[in-house]
Amino acid sequence: LGLFNLYNLLVASACVNELVKPDLKDLEKAISGFGGVCGRVEQVAKGVIVDFAHTPDGIEKVLDTLKNKKLIVVFG
Repeated sequence: LGLFNLYNLLVASACVNELVKPDLKDLEKAISGFGGVCGRVEQVAKGVIVDFAHTPDGIEKVLDTLKNKKLIVVFG
């Protein structure tokens, strides 16, 4: 996950907690069972990550998330 994904997770969790007041174990179970969004920093094979970022800001966030990895980037 990228830092931006964690921010989204925190905001969504806070909203759910405020609106629904779920048992925290249920919230933890829902979060741990979430596999991510197709095409958003999605690991499709060992060492192969796909992201459908299409704006300069989105691409920058993905590259920042993966900056400590060896990268081969394909745009198209």
